Amino acid sequence: MKNLFLGKAPRERKYLPKVIEHLYSFFSAIIFSISLIFFIFLLINTEEKNLQDKLFLLLNKMEFRLIISFFVFCFLVNIVYVIRLVRILPKTESGKILVYLEIIFLILFFLSFINLFVSLSCLKFNEIVFE
Repeated sequence: MKNLFLGKAPRERKYLPKVIEHLYSFFSAIIFSISLIFFIFLLINTEEKNLQDKLFLLLNKMEFRLIISFFVFCFLVNIVYVIRLVRILPKTESGKILVYLEIIFLILFFLSFINLFVSLSCLKFNEIVFE
């Protein structure tokens, strides 16, 4: 269970440390961005005039329920990856501010558009000091 939630120790990994975490963050940001666009599209294309009526109508649609369940699942997986990034963070040599930004944007999914650029920048500054 430890390897599942926290990942392997940096010395035991076959790939560069944090590459998988940054790539997951990038793809998670893409998925959240597409889902947010789809949610806004659903919100705009309802016939109701009142926002409360629009949201009530959306709650009855199957597409909206799928989007919400997908958000919740990805958000829970993002929390696990934040724990993994925090575990490796003390060994990071450069780009610590980018990793902090990536952690913040992983938790705040409505800023996923910005996380696209931050996670790509984090992949560039992927240097870790081994003990």
